[in-house]
Amino acid sequence: MAQAEANGESGRRTTSMRVGSLLLSRGLLAMTFGSIALFLPLLRADLDLTFSEAGALSAGSTFVYALMQIPAGYLSDRYGPRRVLVAGFGGTSVLMLALAGAQTFEQALAVQAVFGFFRALAFAPGLVLIAAWLPPNRRSTALGMTVASNFGFQMVLNLTAPTIEQWIGWRAIFIAVAASGLIATVLFASIADDSRATRSKAAISAGLGELVRIPTMWLIAGVQFARLAISMSIMFWMPTFLVEEHGLSLPAAGAIVALGAGMTALSNFGGGYLSDRIGRPLVIIGGSLAVLTVTSTLLAVVPSTALVIVVFAVHASFVQVYFGPIFALPIQLLHVKAEGLATGFGNFWANVGAFTFAFALGAVKDGTGSFTAGFVALSVTAFVGLLLTIMIAKTAPRST
Repeated sequence: MAQAEANGESGRRTTSMRVGSLLLSRGLLAMTFGSIALFLPLLRADLDLTFSEAGALSAGSTFVYALMQIPAGYLSDRYGPRRVLVAGFGGTSVLMLALAGAQTFEQALAVQAVFGFFRALAFAPGLVLIAAWLPPNRRSTALGMTVASNFGFQMVLNLTAPTIEQWIGWRAIFIAVAASGLIATVLFASIADDSRATRSKAAISAGLGELVRIPTMWLIAGVQFARLAISMSIMFWMPTFLVEEHGLSLPAAGAIVALGAGMTALSNFGGGYLSDRIGRPLVIIGGSLAVLTVTSTLLAVVPSTALVIVVFAVHASFVQVYFGPIFALPIQLLHVKAEGLATGFGNFWANVGAFTFAFALGAVKDGTGSFTAGFVALSVTAFVGLLLTIMIAKTAPRST
């Protein structure tokens, strides 16, 4: 008995170390593209970018990232998530070093495109791996932990980096984040194990063919489109919005974005936990989208900076609260076996949304001088996502 308890304690400690190494690597990866959004006003000045060109930096990376979602999921299913993750974490860190040396828009755009390729390798396999390490009845909680980690690291970045940048410059910060990511990748590679992750030798066409024949998967894809369109575009443009349209300094904008990241981290973990506890993920998803429909509009029309901060805090509390539930749906609701492909399929459409709106908001700003129309379009997108969630509930009433 004592030996069994000791083995159980050792197993829990090992799992905690593995989960911690994964969350550390993902968090530092989040700091890489979080740094780009935070210091976008400085990048625009140093590289002489228009708002449309600045938006293209995010859109170009996101476009490649989206295209790689399904292949990355297949590679995870076929060869195991650990190998794919090591390549993803290491590759993004190297690309961050390259971005620190970029001198022109064309150089930065090329680096960002390749960055999107490697970032894709670090997404779906990470969700598959952490779900394999934790019990099935904690799937939404496990998936939510990854985003909570991301926003926790971004909160630290936004609170500290603007001040440090004044001493060493944004390029040196990019180098420091990249070096930290490489160290974390080595740590992850040394202790991670994917023996419990499901392998599938089916061809990518066969697995994908199974998914696209399920009507509910297309409804889930539509909700995913809305999720990341709202989350990524506002995260990318919020520092610029606060600086350009509300006259705040970069440190002040960074502090506000850090507040939002902290709210997102806490609520995201809570959303996954609550979904697992009550067993009604669609309630979490639909409720979140209803709130985001309102807050996206308010960000566009509220004139007071103080009120914008309050609305942004509420918005950030709901913007990723349903991350765990939406990614758990194909497994919990539809009993899909190819977890990597299902995750990649959903996140492909999510990133189509992110690509579309990250670029569109920059183009709207260039064309109208304001982000207002772009934020209103995000509100409409959130409402459509809510309608799709209701349709999922009607086609699968047992999940509600």
